[in-house]
Amino acid sequence: MEMILSMFLSMTTKRSLYVLAAVAIVMIFCPIVEAATLVVTSTADSDNFECLRGAIGVAISGDVISFDLGDDATITLTEGQLDIDKNLEIRGPGATDLTIDAAGGSRVLRITSGVTVQISGITITGGDSLEDGGGIYNSGALTIRGCAVRNNTTSGYKKNGGGVYSNYSLALENCEISGNHATGYGGGVYCKEQNSTMTNCTITNNTSDFEGGGIRHDNTLHVSNCTITDNSTSRRGGGFIAVGNTIHLKNSIVANNNASIGFPDIYVSGGQIESHGFNLIEDSGDCTITPAGGLSSDIFGVDPMLGSLDYHGGETRTVALLEGSSAIDNGSSTDIDGNFVSTDQRGISRPQGSGCDIGAFELVVESSGDIEEDDEDEESDDIASDEPEPVWGAASSGGCQAGPWGPGVLLLLVPLVFLLKSGR
Repeated sequence: MEMILSMFLSMTTKRSLYVLAAVAIVMIFCPIVEAATLVVTSTADSDNFECLRGAIGVAISGDVISFDLGDDATITLTEGQLDIDKNLEIRGPGATDLTIDAAGGSRVLRITSGVTVQISGITITGGDSLEDGGGIYNSGALTIRGCAVRNNTTSGYKKNGGGVYSNYSLALENCEISGNHATGYGGGVYCKEQNSTMTNCTITNNTSDFEGGGIRHDNTLHVSNCTITDNSTSRRGGGFIAVGNTIHLKNSIVANNNASIGFPDIYVSGGQIESHGFNLIEDSGDCTITPAGGLSSDIFGVDPMLGSLDYHGGETRTVALLEGSSAIDNGSSTDIDGNFVSTDQRGISRPQGSGCDIGAFELVVESSGDIEEDDEDEESDDIASDEPEPVWGAASSGGCQAGPWGPGVLLLLVPLVFLLKSGR
C-alpha cells in the first residue's frame, strides 16, 4: 500500500488522478469476467454457436451449456466426436428429450486430461470407435448424471469400454448403461485408473468379446444401489470383473449375467469384492468376498425375480423388481460412504415399504398390495429444473458482475487520499 501511494504522490496533475479514479470506478463495477450459460437452439452439427459443437468451442472454463430444442430432439454428429478440453457442464433437458447420436460414424465424446466435466439429462448413443471408448473416452474428472449410454461399440481389435472408457476419475449417478459392446474388455464400462463410483445405475444387456460383459475395473470401484443384470461375455465375468484391486459393493443386485467360460456374475483376478452389506448376488462363484461369505444382510444364490428393461417412470430405463422378489424391503437407505440415498434411479422416494429395496429400482406398491403402474408423466423432478438464467443466443461467454468490492476500491482510494493530503 505504501509503495502504491508513493508512486502516485509523484504525480503533479489533477488530470492524472482523475484518470486513475475513472479506471478504478470501472474496475469496481466490472471487476470479474464470469462464466455464462450458453443455450443450444439448433440440432445441426456445426461450429455455429447455436449448435452444440459450436457452443463447446466458444465456451470458457466453468461455462454451462443447456438446450432449448423442444421434446424428443436428436443431435446427429456428422463432423466426428465432440472434444471437451475445458471445465464444462453440459446440462440436458432429460434423457428422453435429447439424444446425441454419432450414427456409427465416430465416438460421441472425448474428455481430455486435466479438466472437470459434468454431463446430465442426455442419451448418448450410436458411438463406434476403432480405439477404446465407443461412446465416451474420458481422461478427466467426469460425472455423468441422469443419462442413458446405450448402443455404442468399439470395433477395433480388442478395444475396451463399449459404452464408457475412463482412465481417470468417473462418477455415474442415476444412469442407464445398456446395449453396448466391446471387442475387448468391459462391454458397458471400463475403468482403467483412479477410483470410480456408480450409484443408482442400471448396467444391463452389455456384451464383450473378452472379460467383463458389464464392467471391468482395474482400480478401486464403489458400487451402491445398482442393478447389474443380463450382461454377457465370451469369457469370464459376465456382470463384472475386478482386476488387481477392490470393488466395494453395497445394496446392489448382480444376477442373471452370462459368461461362456464361467463366473457368470462376478470374476476376480488378483483383487477382491468387499461387501458393505445388503447385496443380492445370484452366483458369486469362487470369488474372494470379504468379509468371508459376505455380511448377514447379503443374499446369495437366489434369483432376484427381475422384469424387463423398460421405462417404469423417470428419464432412463430400469429393470423392475417383480412382486415376491427377495430384493424388496431388504436393502439399505445409505451408500457405501454412509450418505443417505433418498430416491432410486428414477427419482422415486425410498423406502416405499418397510425397508428400502436392493438395486436401482424401488418397487411402488399401492395400499391394496397391488403393484402400482408408474406413469411416465409422473416423473421425478427434471434434472435441469434448477438451471440458471441462460444467456440467450450468446456467441461467447463471460460478462461483468457489478459489486462494491474488488481491486478497484483500493485503486480509487489512492487518488482520493492524495487529493486530501495535498489539499488540491
